Order: sequence, then C-alpha cells, then structure tokens
Amino acid sequence: MSLGPCRFCGEDVPADAERCPGCAETAEKVSRPEDVRRRLIAKERALRGLSAGERREALSPPAGGRLRRCTLLSKAAALLCFGAALWAGWMHDPPMRHWGIFLVAGISALALYLRLLVQDLRVPRPGKRTTPIRGLRAFLCALITERYAYARACLVPGECDARTRRQPEIEDLGVFGRHYEFERLDGFRRYWRGIVRPSRKLARQLHWVRVGEFRLERESGDFALVSCRFRVSLWDSQLEGGEYALLNSPFLRWLKELIDLFTPRSYSAELTKTLRRIDDEWYLVNGEMQSPEDTPGALDEALRLSRLEDAELNAEAG
Repeated sequence: MSLGPCRFCGEDVPADAERCPGCAETAEKVSRPEDVRRRLIAKERALRGLSAGERREALSPPAGGRLRRCTLLSKAAALLCFGAALWAGWMHDPPMRHWGIFLVAGISALALYLRLLVQDLRVPRPGKRTTPIRGLRAFLCALITERYAYARACLVPGECDARTRRQPEIEDLGVFGRHYEFERLDGFRRYWRGIVRPSRKLARQLHWVRVGEFRLERESGDFALVSCRFRVSLWDSQLEGGEYALLNSPFLRWLKELIDLFTPRSYSAELTKTLRRIDDEWYLVNGEMQSPEDTPGALDEALRLSRLEDAELNAEAG
C-alpha cells in the first residue's frame, strides 16, 4: 500500500511511513490520490464557471513585460545616439568634436538591443502555443527571461489559488524550500525566481539556465504529458576553507578563480508536466516544479473529469 507521490519531492510514500523518505515531510502533508483528484475537480469547475468573455480575459497573457520595455528602450537609445552622431558629424562643418562619443554609445546600445531582442523572441507570442511542447517551452522560456506575468498566464484557470506551494530544496543553488501561494503574482514570482535566478549571496551571481530535450510522452484528447531536461548552473566561489588557503595568496588567486570558472554548482532535473488544450492553446495544469498532478494517473483522472456533465462533476465534488 502507498499514500501516493509526495507533493513536495514526488517520491512514493509507503502507507505505514511516518515521513516521506525523500524530503522527510510528515505523512499528513503528503498528497494522497484523493487530494490530487480534489484539486483537479476544483480546476475543472473553475474553468466551466467562466463565461466566454471571462475565459478569454483569464487566459490572455499580458503583452510585453519588463523585457519588452527594455528591448524597446534600448532600440530607442540606439536610434537616438546614431541620430546625434549623424547630426554632430555630418551636418556640421567642421564636425563637432563629440560625434565619436555618440557613435560609440549608439553601437553599444545597438549591441544591447540585439541581445535583448534574441531573449524576447524566445518566448512564443500568444496564439502560438498550438502544441503541448510549445506550451511548455513558452512557460519555461518566459520564466528564464523573467516574464513572470506571461508564465503565470500559461496556467489553467483555478491553478492560481491560495493553496500553499513549497519550493524544491536545492541547497547548492541556495533554494531551501520556502512556501508560497500563486494567488498573487508576487508569490508565483518568488517561487520560480529562486530557481531560475539562483544566488547563494544577497547580490545576483552569474548563472545559466538551459531547457531542452522536449518530448511528448503521451497525448489523450485535450490533455498531454510533456517532459524536458532542466539544468541550472551557478558560478560562485567553491574553493573555501583552510585546505585551499594557499590559493588565496595574491600570486595564486587567479588559479582559484580559473578553477571556479570551470566548476559551477549545478542542478539538473527531468521535468514532466501535464498540459491541457483550451481554445486551441495549451496550458499547464500545475505551475509547480514538481507535483503529483504531473503523472500519467493524474492525466487519466483529469481526462475523465473533463468528460463528466456538470451535475456529475458536482456530485464528484461532494
């Protein structure tokens, strides 16, 4: 007998266990199959309770975001600097002596604009999440580029509620399993920011997040199970303590920094998420990193619930 997968770490918990063998949470907090079923019913009822206009508004991701604003501002700065250089260098005789400064500033702003544009284009536009893989890719790319409002809009209605979520514990990246709610955007942002923008210090540190190897594991009706590889690397000082004291000397400090550069702290995981098709676009059923709602059994239950009539669904809810 089993209590089902743990809602915090995903590991199966034996029925006679007092704590989860994976994360040591008490058995009372472990998600049981009926808990997963209850949450899926709540999401199904939330979706059906919306009118056509309300559903369109709830599922419409916000345009732009901070990344889009920075991209447009860098473009405007580049055009302004090039315009000033043209005016100062070619419209005056003799040329003004500061035209070269405007030119260098314009080239720098153009380089920044191109970098931000590449990041901005990684997130599919609304209406382009027409396959399960594109739906998951859009969600993860929005998180990586800090478009949290867009990422939150990739979740089905009813997922952004006051239920407490716990981050996975990733000690090497400074993620210690704090609790958040997705009812407000700030809670969703804090949950994911610690994972995709890791830092073991107060100041932001150099990091790199990669997602790839997307695979469609299963598709049934309007539901699908998609997996991908998720990897986070964080560069900080790893050579600490008395045994490496010699490397802290002025003559060998460069060697310590070189070793740190090639040995980042890293975290790699296989993410599996359940997605649902609504109005020809795919949305995530669960917005956490690890959840028992992202399993084949939960997919079968969600598919069964979606086919029930309203009266039958209300009876299931009890």
